[in-house]
Amino acid sequence: MDARPPLPFFMTYPSAAFAENQPEKVSGRDYMRQLYPLEAKQYLTVIMGVLDEMDFRENYIYDEYPDQLTLLRLTDTILRLIPMRNNVSRETQKSLVQVLLYDEIIRRRELKSNF
Repeated sequence: MDARPPLPFFMTYPSAAFAENQPEKVSGRDYMRQLYPLEAKQYLTVIMGVLDEMDFRENYIYDEYPDQLTLLRLTDTILRLIPMRNNVSRETQKSLVQVLLYDEIIRRRELKSNF
C-alpha cells in the first residue's frame, strides 16, 4: 500500500495550471516571416491590408482554383500602392509581391479551413 497522499490537481497536470503564463508557440511560417528583409515586410504589410478588405468567405481568393488573371490584376493593384524604388526594377517588385500575395492567400485559406 502506498503511504503517499494524493497529489492536488494542479500538481498532477502542471501544464494546465501554467498554460496562461506560457507564450504562444510561434508557427514555422510566422517565425520565417520575422526573418524577411525589411522591404519584404513592408510589401507584406500592404498585401495584408488589401486582403483584409477582401476577406470574406465568398471572395475569389477562397475559390478552389482562383483565376490567374484576377490574381495578376490584384498584384497590379497592390503594386500601385507600393512606391517605386530606384535600386529595384518594377518587374522584381512585381515578382516579390506575387510570391508574398500567393503565400498570404494560402495562409488565409488554411486558417479558414481550420474553422
